[in-house]
Amino acid sequence: TAGSMETIIKVYCKQLSEYPADIVREVLTKWPENSRWWPAWAELKDEIDWRNKREKMREALVHKKLGLGK
Repeated sequence: TAGSMETIIKVYCKQLSEYPADIVREVLTKWPENSRWWPAWAELKDEIDWRNKREKMREALVHKKLGLGK
């Protein structure tokens, strides 16, 4: 129903707001290319977490290269 879909979207938005916007945008933009179905939260979380780990690793390498430590 429309009411339950609205609730689902609110929950997804709250969860997604905890992640970097560029990563969320990338995952949501590319999702339709890989699936015909509405994504389960677990599927989105896996994709976002994977990309977020890569970003954190990149940041750590940049800090190390610049001698900033972390």
